[in-house]
Amino acid sequence: MTSPNRTLVAALLAATLAACSSDSFMPSVADGPDQLPESSLNALEIAPTEAPETTTVSFYAVKGEGREQRLYTRKPDGSRDDEYLRFTLGNNSLLAAPDGHHYAQGDSVLITISVVDQSRMLFEFQPAGLKFNPGDPAELRVSYAPADGDLDHDGDHDAVDDSLETHLAIWRQETPGTPFERLMSLVSTSDNDIRADVLGFSRYAVSY
Repeated sequence: MTSPNRTLVAALLAATLAACSSDSFMPSVADGPDQLPESSLNALEIAPTEAPETTTVSFYAVKGEGREQRLYTRKPDGSRDDEYLRFTLGNNSLLAAPDGHHYAQGDSVLITISVVDQSRMLFEFQPAGLKFNPGDPAELRVSYAPADGDLDHDGDHDAVDDSLETHLAIWRQETPGTPFERLMSLVSTSDNDIRADVLGFSRYAVSY
């Protein structure tokens, strides 16, 4: 695809996302390459006081039924705090299993979401290779509030962090060791939330 065509496609996708978003969500603005090795990815770091409540959750997704799973942060006393991650499936989101066969109505699959690193916004979804319907994609939504405002990892919240918010995106890694790829994402700076459509399973991170 030529550069002008690629720019046009990106603009159309951004316009579509904006049209489908609520007033508080705006399309993320790219500020660099769309692919990065894991060593160069600026995955957001979690404040020491904002640890996940649990590092692994599992649930059954069913073709023909909408399902949702959430992760939360943990208060210092160990009780549940705010929402950290939300994964949503539509009625027809399930498309194909990792072996390629398509799901029929009523078919189910066990989905597991794991926090890869409790100090960073890096997640793994299983089974790897699971595919979702582009016409009814799954949605991944992550709160970046657990970063406590320090997006550039320099120990404080300042104007630089505020400027980075509009560049935040959800990034996808096909398999461990391969580059991360930036997804078209929506950001709500008022709610400290970011979301993106998900078409397949692997690893995901929040980065800028």
